Amino acid sequence: MIMNKYLIPKLIICLLICFMSQVKSEKKSNNDGCIWQSDLIDEAIIKIKYITPRGMPKQAELFFDGNFISKIEMIESQGYGSKWWKFKREDKNFNPQSKQILTFFGNETARGFFPKKDEINTTYRRRVIFVGMDSTLYYFGYRNNPRLVRAGSGFWTLSNGCEFPGVLFNKRHLDF
Repeated sequence: MIMNKYLIPKLIICLLICFMSQVKSEKKSNNDGCIWQSDLIDEAIIKIKYITPRGMPKQAELFFDGNFISKIEMIESQGYGSKWWKFKREDKNFNPQSKQILTFFGNETARGFFPKKDEINTTYRRRVIFVGMDSTLYYFGYRNNPRLVRAGSGFWTLSNGCEFPGVLFNKRHLDF
């Protein structure tokens, strides 16, 4: 009886530790190291920082020439597949509105383009355009950095294994 008195609390603690380590591993994803590269300016990259448990990019950080520029928050409208982004900063004077993210397979918009699933990773580069990123960068303090503003106006190519933000054109439609 004395042995059971100490054994049960130890077992409960072990179970709690196992459960907590499982929860932490679910939040991690193999996409945590994703990089999205500007097609126009090599020094501009976006690092995906937070992945939802379903594997969708939600927060990222924009870097230019190794320097942090801003956090980016990305969402997908529920049920419609529209993807949105906005800069997220601590500065209360910096409050840009959400704008659309357009998704592409190569030069074709993802919506309405139906490539074969086995050709997607080999034939078509997965790319996005952040609508209005160039003007947002220009008007919120980066007008003296025309290369960064130019990077914001073009395509961003997702590195291998990265997903588009949201569900549409990822697991649900393409079995990624």
